[in-house]
Amino acid sequence: LFTGRLSLAEDSWLADHAVYEMVLFPGTGFLELAWAAGRALGASTVESLTLLTPLVLPERGAVRVQVSVEAPDEAGRRALSVYSRLDEDGVAGVPWRFHAMGVLSEEVTELSEKFEDLGVWPPPGAVPVDLSGLYDGLEAPGSHWGPAFQGLVEAWRSGGVVFGRVE
Repeated sequence: LFTGRLSLAEDSWLADHAVYEMVLFPGTGFLELAWAAGRALGASTVESLTLLTPLVLPERGAVRVQVSVEAPDEAGRRALSVYSRLDEDGVAGVPWRFHAMGVLSEEVTELSEKFEDLGVWPPPGAVPVDLSGLYDGLEAPGSHWGPAFQGLVEAWRSGGVVFGRVE
């Protein structure tokens, strides 16, 4: 069992990910939680991760986050679940909310031949992608993706695959 705490006062960059004025913990944050738990247990791969319920971060206060990882099955895979609840001191019975479930494994996924030269940038034979207006085009009514979520600085396309560089 792994635990942590999230709050906008301590992790202000999270406020850059909002929908209809609600700050949502990003999907990549769930992936990072799963991967960190896996690394701590010797699993090198997040084999699957399904987001079930958004994690809304309160304007004030914090939420407790819990990552539960089961014992490995016969194939070495571990089931994983992510929960949260308001971090309310002295309040008994605050329920846990189920946000995500997944599977960790020790298997290393083989890269296809397309990705063997990732040490070279830009990828050989790739064509640059114009990113002008990208983030303006991604904005949907009620959504806000602030600077912390606008890190794509270049992209290249090769054979139906898009490669990106994020800062």
